[in-house]
Amino acid sequence: MKEEGIEPSEVMYTSLITCAGRLARLENAERGELVLTEFGDRSGMKKTQKENNQNSNSSMMVALDVYEKLLLTFTHPRQKSKNMIQSNSTDDSSANNLVKAFLVFQEMKTTGADPDIACYNALLRTCANAGDMHKIRDVMRRIERDGLIPNDTTWKEYLRGAANARQSAVAEEVWSLALSYKAADEEIDDSYQYIKWVPNVESFVTLIKAYMSQASDQSIEEVRCNFYDRVIDAYLDVIEQKEEKGFHKINIQMLHENKRGMSMVLKAAQFLLEYNFSSGHEDESEDSVMYEHKIREIVREVKELDCLSRK
Repeated sequence: MKEEGIEPSEVMYTSLITCAGRLARLENAERGELVLTEFGDRSGMKKTQKENNQNSNSSMMVALDVYEKLLLTFTHPRQKSKNMIQSNSTDDSSANNLVKAFLVFQEMKTTGADPDIACYNALLRTCANAGDMHKIRDVMRRIERDGLIPNDTTWKEYLRGAANARQSAVAEEVWSLALSYKAADEEIDDSYQYIKWVPNVESFVTLIKAYMSQASDQSIEEVRCNFYDRVIDAYLDVIEQKEEKGFHKINIQMLHENKRGMSMVLKAAQFLLEYNFSSGHEDESEDSVMYEHKIREIVREVKELDCLSRK
């Protein structure tokens, strides 16, 4: 159905949930706790889960597989008809998917199925689509309470949620938290080694999207400039490979091949040029002249990038 773009009906959802619940109760009675098998890195599960499931075979994972597939259906925006207003329909769809995802998740917990980090990541993705930071923080608290270890997908969805919520300060907070996070030794068994989060082009583009989105909400141009300044500052930090925020880990060549990211950098730079240096706000101080030169260089170089210059 997914491959054919067919969305399950409400009756089908109910039937699948009922089926999964029966399977979970049966399997829990026979073997105990189960572990999800798809969606992201599954190594960040609780120690007790890994010990209890070392000898489990794939047939014992059917129930949570069904739950997982249901959760994943809510991570994709519903197809809209041409007559629907896009902004409202997208918001409504994300909100409805969020409600459904939490209902499925609660049903999963009720049947005794113990979700791992991959399941939580699916839930986080639905929250991120809706830009619901309250729900995202709730999921992150549950992850911590369950003794699970966040992985790259966890931080990616947390960051994306902040960007969709147009909360750049929160996005910066998430970025710093992901960089500094260190799993406690007692959370890791011998078969699992925590891999520290490493920023990449995708995460950087998500970060500057948070700045750009919040800038677009501002009616006062001076305030909007502050957010565009942050985009340019972040971009220059990557170019200079500064280590403070992990920007030295971001591949410059790959960033220059990212059309979405470079389009945002170009838009920010062009706005700053027009506002600061072409509308009576000129500052003839040495620092201002140097900054203007940098901005003009960015505009010139970005326009020449293949990802933007090719038609």
